[in-house]
Amino acid sequence: MNAITYLQKQLASINAIFHGIAGDLTDQEWLARPASGQNMIGYTVWHIPRTQDAHIQTWIRGIPEVVHGDRWAHWQQLKRLGYGVGISLADADEIARSVHRADVMEYADAVHQEISAWLQELNEGDLDHLPNIRQHLSSYPEYQTPGFIEEARGLFDQPIWSQLMWPCIEHIQRHLGELEIVKNILRTGQ
Repeated sequence: MNAITYLQKQLASINAIFHGIAGDLTDQEWLARPASGQNMIGYTVWHIPRTQDAHIQTWIRGIPEVVHGDRWAHWQQLKRLGYGVGISLADADEIARSVHRADVMEYADAVHQEISAWLQELNEGDLDHLPNIRQHLSSYPEYQTPGFIEEARGLFDQPIWSQLMWPCIEHIQRHLGELEIVKNILRTGQ
């Protein structure tokens, strides 16, 4: 199996697991916190496809994110928060209260489809390319805030393969594990 096929399979698996975990969350669970001071579940669910969208579309490719399309215009008020990195708990709560599960699930599929189409255009040599991430982010005020820059700084000088493996796969897998545990605790009390 070549690296592109591996990435496609990993991202398809993540999308399927995402739907399996988040697809049946109740409204009450959506706004629940795993513990005091932690993000609401709805925020984390939203953050998963937003992370993939931002890193692949803007960070790597230097194009507008899927979320910036007309279909997601009703999320425009959240644009200032980027994909939720380096924001306050109050801002994360605003996200959870502003988005709905069905929309986030549809958005995740739109992001996955865009990523899949892009990956089909690549060859393995493309994965070593070092995108000009700072330039790609420069026209987006949401990615110029001190909180964002502090949180994301270590990712700015990474090649495409690293951008895909860390923020878009490993980071997301951690969140999926977190969601699965929290959902189980909420439902079983254990």
